[in-house]
Amino acid sequence: MATTFASRSASTPQPDEIEPYARDGNEEYKSHKASGRYTRVHSPSLIGGLPLELWWNVLEITDDPRALLATGYTCKAFCGVVRNIIEKRTIMMELNDLLDDPTRGYFFRGASIRSAILSTWISTYDPKSLRLQAMLISDGRLLLRSQTRSAFSRLKSVTDLTLHCIHFSTFSDFSRTVCALPNLSTLVLRNVTVNDSRSYSLQGIYFARSLRLKWLDEALNVVGRQGPSRLHPGEASSTLNIE
Repeated sequence: MATTFASRSASTPQPDEIEPYARDGNEEYKSHKASGRYTRVHSPSLIGGLPLELWWNVLEITDDPRALLATGYTCKAFCGVVRNIIEKRTIMMELNDLLDDPTRGYFFRGASIRSAILSTWISTYDPKSLRLQAMLISDGRLLLRSQTRSAFSRLKSVTDLTLHCIHFSTFSDFSRTVCALPNLSTLVLRNVTVNDSRSYSLQGIYFARSLRLKWLDEALNVVGRQGPSRLHPGEASSTLNIE
């Protein structure tokens, strides 16, 4: 259930409400001479009648990221609290980080994901946040079915992809995974294997036409090939070739 915050408008106090505070020197209201009105003045440690540390607990369990952001932007007293909460949610290391706290997906800038849970992660993550920039996929065989690949392609904010200790059954699996991210500009391959012995190029393949790599750092091994293999960008960084 989403936690929401409703602003409570205080009615304008009447003079008889102000007099007790004026007499004992602890005025809760101060007047604005220009308007003739009174405004409630809170103690820095009390916001809405609650100590700041209790508000911290309330904000941490908020499951509506937009409400959390709005609170930080509109309330100066909460700005630092909201910033600290968000900073703890910018990197995802385990799937439970997302399952236990759905708001994390709205603030992720980087995610480290094991290949075995990639499909589950994609089905759970909301790509509308547009904050996720870098992904590391590691450890195991990677095969994205068409439905998963379609969801993967909605990660339009991702520009950096690192594949570490990943095995692809075919070059087609590898190329479709790489080309699924529409705005990919940096590709890093670490101990990535492709189980194929033929030479391949993405040049001329329809789904690779939009690929525009600005940086390629590769350590790719093609199983079944004699001698070293090299993966490198083609002309205008629009293609990838294995030679």
